[in-house]
Amino acid sequence: MQDKVIMPNELFFNNLLAEFSQGRKVIMNVKGNSMLPFLRSAKDKVLLRGIGEGEDIKVGTVYLFNYKGNFILHRCVALGEKLVFRGDGNPYKIEKCDRNDIVAVMEGKVNPKGHFLSTETRCWRLLSLLWPKNAFCRRVLLYIYRKCFL
Repeated sequence: MQDKVIMPNELFFNNLLAEFSQGRKVIMNVKGNSMLPFLRSAKDKVLLRGIGEGEDIKVGTVYLFNYKGNFILHRCVALGEKLVFRGDGNPYKIEKCDRNDIVAVMEGKVNPKGHFLSTETRCWRLLSLLWPKNAFCRRVLLYIYRKCFL
């Protein structure tokens, strides 16, 4: 059994940024339920790649970004003067940030059995596309998901 290493968020994310600056990809545990049902806290892991200078930001893609001093992993839902993000498990709350606040893009997830699902697969893209944009529909589906699977 692997021992868990617990470290302060600031130290963890400083190390993460250092890995990205050297061109390395990082696998990170998911913490929190804001990306349900696609990413589950303490069960799934995500593969992250540092974002390149001038790399296009795409609606529907999941990014790691700095929001008011905290790092958040959410899906981009709109482009404009500010980029708009929302967690798949958040019916209403959004975050707005600048392009330079984005530090990484999610390339895939690893489930508890160790299976990898790339965000480039048809399956991932279809599921992401089918997840409702409407806040009320999203709220109803999240309620059903939480009652049945959590």
